[in-house]
Amino acid sequence: MEYHYVITLQFHTSRGSTQVRTTNGVLVAGKDHTRQNLYDTAFDIALTTFGGLEGAVLYFSLERNKL
Repeated sequence: MEYHYVITLQFHTSRGSTQVRTTNGVLVAGKDHTRQNLYDTAFDIALTTFGGLEGAVLYFSLERNKL
């Protein structure tokens, strides 16, 4: 089953400023996947998307993709 996610992270840059960034996408859950598995995957994708900076999650949403 496909799930759409939105995740927003806040992090500090190497210059000392604070940034907030959001990304979204679709994850495919297998039969044995849990919500935690999908959250971890979305978090890892966000960190990679934002250049590997460690961030604090401000918002996370996970919903079925099919309406």
